[in-house]
Amino acid sequence: MTKVNSYMVSSLLSPIGGSADVDDDESAELSRVNGNNEFEVKRIIESYIATYFRTCSASYQKSAKQSLSYFLTTDNIDYEYIYYGCLISMDMPSDPRLLFQWIWEVLFPDEIYQIDNIDQYVVVDDISEPNSYLDNGRVQN
Repeated sequence: MTKVNSYMVSSLLSPIGGSADVDDDESAELSRVNGNNEFEVKRIIESYIATYFRTCSASYQKSAKQSLSYFLTTDNIDYEYIYYGCLISMDMPSDPRLLFQWIWEVLFPDEIYQIDNIDQYVVVDDISEPNSYLDNGRVQN
């Protein structure tokens, strides 16, 4: 069985979330983004989320990818709840799922998120998993 975790999906938003180490200029930039404009949002994803993601350990990346793939396939997650829970200053797309689909498209271009053998996956929501990949508060490489 492949373990997936909604907190790993949520952790993908940490570079733009309320607890992120963004300065006033970056916060102002995020607040000007039209959440329904795919080009603008993907630019933010590339600048913040992808840049951070690429510094993370391979094990973090694997878990986040599997979790995002699972939840995009099943839609068994409240995307709006996750978005608002991260305290993001950027406007949310009218369909919150789009943000996560765009994250997939930026992080994993030319890859399909759809899972065929969904019965081989189990959801184990562990709030501490994203932090388990950190070393003294810093991302492990």
